[in-house]
Amino acid sequence: LAELKTCRLVIEGTGAVTDEPVSTLREMLMATKDRILINIDNKLDVDSLAGMIAVARDLDMAEQVIVKENLWNPARITTVKAAMGAIGSGFQFMPIIADDAVRDAGFAE
Repeated sequence: LAELKTCRLVIEGTGAVTDEPVSTLREMLMATKDRILINIDNKLDVDSLAGMIAVARDLDMAEQVIVKENLWNPARITTVKAAMGAIGSGFQFMPIIADDAVRDAGFAE
């Protein structure tokens, strides 16, 4: 967390560094509580979902947050289902078919 606080946002295209710090998930959720629906497209390991959902639950925002995870084969579906089962219910989840890795979406049947 301390390392994250030293990071600064950059302007896309130019790469110019701003004075704006990178916010934590908790900070972003607190700023949006009761205002907008939050769409979290997980780019980390599937195990990271539990922590993301825990933060949303801690802030009483589980119904305001949608978490997404990419799927690309039957093994990945099994992995994500296991993670979702361990996390439990009471949150919104949206599976995403990874279009850059899937040639036949029939695997999801």
